[in-house]
Amino acid sequence: MLAVRSGELALSLNRRFVIGERFVGTLAIALWAAARRVRSTRTSRKPTGQKRREYGGGSLDRDGLTEERHRVSCRPHPAQTNHSIRFLRVSPDGQRVAFVEEALARGTGGHVAVVDVNGNVTELTREWDSVRGLAWTLVGDEIWFAAGAARSNRALRAVNLAHRERVVLDAPGSLTLWDIAADGRVLLSRDDERRAVVAAGPGATVERDLSWFDDTGLAAISDDGKRILGGDRPGAFLRPTTGRPRPFCS
Repeated sequence: MLAVRSGELALSLNRRFVIGERFVGTLAIALWAAARRVRSTRTSRKPTGQKRREYGGGSLDRDGLTEERHRVSCRPHPAQTNHSIRFLRVSPDGQRVAFVEEALARGTGGHVAVVDVNGNVTELTREWDSVRGLAWTLVGDEIWFAAGAARSNRALRAVNLAHRERVVLDAPGSLTLWDIAADGRVLLSRDDERRAVVAAGPGATVERDLSWFDDTGLAAISDDGKRILGGDRPGAFLRPTTGRPRPFCS
């Protein structure tokens, strides 16, 4: 799902992972069960500004509908940044574009900012470790976004142009904001996310899950491929790629 307008859903078909939390795919419009393909990510023709305001999803680069780096334009004056830009949404009055900007370009976190028609950029929130989804309210008085200190605790939040922030909805798990419909209903999903490490050790024919808990990261692999050094919420661990089923702390 990308957005909802007038009883239709904007969808991303054949979505493919790029990096961080970035994906590319084919834009399609669905009415209940039927989906109508609109445009692939790879295209030489840019969608119009009206289409972007109508569905409010994604962003533009030289290849079409996809995530954009370094540039956001709210005509007639563009604004440029060296940071990563995601979740572009045009305000109901067409005078501003809201987006998430991230200095590290990991595609996971960042802060909410707006650019006006004169090219003035204003940062509205602090840096969040995890941000997924952004939308304007129907009257344009607030920007709603899903953010948290980690992937596992994103809440639905709101901020206005005076930097006043509030929590709209805090629920178990992690929320993703997709859009706000014309009747005021909010399109949300609750995500259960985990980060895992899988590997096929020497002589193995299938991969094994070598994770510890739900946020395992890989630090190093031994030269012989028989051990990995990783980390998770309790700390660092060392474990073999075959044999012993549980990791042991180093």
